[in-house]
Amino acid sequence: MKKLSLLTLSILALSASAQNTAELKKQIAKKDMAGAFKTFVSSPRGSSSRSPREISFRASLLERLGLYHLAIQERARLSSFRRDQNNDGKLGNLSLLIGRFNPVLGLSASRVNRAPVPLQAAYAIGRLNQGNLRAASSALPANNRLLALPPAAPSYRALLGGAGIHLAMGRYDASMNLLGAEYQKGINFDLGVIRLQRARLLFDAKRYSDVLDELLYLPKTSASWYQGQMVGAWSAYYLKDYNLALGILMNTHSPYLAKKFNPESFLLESAVLYRLCYYESSQRSINKLRNKYRTLSSSISRFSSYSKNPVQLMNILGGYARGKTASQRGIPQSDWDLIVDGLLTEQVIADLDQSLTLVAQEKAWVEQNLNGGQFSSIRNAYLGALKSANSEYYRRASRFVGRFLNHMSMETREALEGALAVDVEVNTRIRDRLLSGKTPQRKEIDFDREVKKGFEFWPFEGEFWRDETGSYAFATSDVCEGR
Repeated sequence: MKKLSLLTLSILALSASAQNTAELKKQIAKKDMAGAFKTFVSSPRGSSSRSPREISFRASLLERLGLYHLAIQERARLSSFRRDQNNDGKLGNLSLLIGRFNPVLGLSASRVNRAPVPLQAAYAIGRLNQGNLRAASSALPANNRLLALPPAAPSYRALLGGAGIHLAMGRYDASMNLLGAEYQKGINFDLGVIRLQRARLLFDAKRYSDVLDELLYLPKTSASWYQGQMVGAWSAYYLKDYNLALGILMNTHSPYLAKKFNPESFLLESAVLYRLCYYESSQRSINKLRNKYRTLSSSISRFSSYSKNPVQLMNILGGYARGKTASQRGIPQSDWDLIVDGLLTEQVIADLDQSLTLVAQEKAWVEQNLNGGQFSSIRNAYLGALKSANSEYYRRASRFVGRFLNHMSMETREALEGALAVDVEVNTRIRDRLLSGKTPQRKEIDFDREVKKGFEFWPFEGEFWRDETGSYAFATSDVCEGR
């Protein structure tokens, strides 16, 4: 946020006493924003004035304090009765930064159409979150206007959200146009999610080699890395690079990632091994799938009741992230781990948890700093705004978790149904091999040459090292007759 100038301060302080003005100048100079805020709102009109200058001043101080939900409250109040391009732009950026859209959605569509790009983008993403795709698409600014935004976390969220709206409308090229922008490092934004979305779009376009190139730049430190592994594995499979596909799947099956929900990884592994005519190994992958996921659907049904109590749900997820892993409601611990970790892997849940944490911090600040009688009016208004923000986040969590659990249950059922089809194929091939008396012959591999490339060979059942995850590779060949 831009620093407040003493000139601005002197203008805004016209409604305050001379003593307050001097104290404000001193606190601003010392960068004591908390003291400056308390001094200003304790002045005769500082906490209740509808003067645009004073509302904007309060919002600016709150932004400097990192109290973004309270700043949104002030800027939304100003936007509700006055068109101010500067204020509207800051409101949009705040909304994008913390992912809170209800204050923006309170403005009319015609009002937003004449607003700066950040506010338009925030409004469009808010409509998308509500499930109103038509309104989201209508409100979304043109790509060239989105791409002209300065490099910052709110801008990147606008680009990512805009790409999602275009994709939902079937506009592949427009979506890729936004995701292909130049994203600078060093900004408080996980660029891995951009890489993952690019890779998914390239995969949908069947540009599998480009997918693998894109994923080379997705770091393991990103929350999107694990999901990117499966996009890469499927791309390698369609390129018929079966060794690469198996290597990537080894990464996903590392013991350090054993709690990850990923039934399709075993199905893909089985399909790759089947293609190479390792029928017994293919069957073992199917057996692992069944052993790991056989009770998960019923566990998801029991867990789904938490979506009706989002406060308890988010407490469970937060506790699990901090090491409280014990299962509840009779759900087996292995299933509990798969469900809860699966939810925590989703960016939506991570963003909501971060927003709820920020609300709690702001509430604590209000209770600690605005506890005198002279602050009662603004204290109550702010606590009400924070309560409203909490409710918004919890409703969004409830909707998302309900949908995600349904998807998780469907994916589990489809993987187990797919296992039945693989069973038939594998058993038929094994029977044919036994009847014909043919023995599979493994093709020769120059292991010395592969080692020089940087590969090592060992049974994948010994020691595991955390930093090896993501670096495994396979070096084998098919044993199919007649090839």
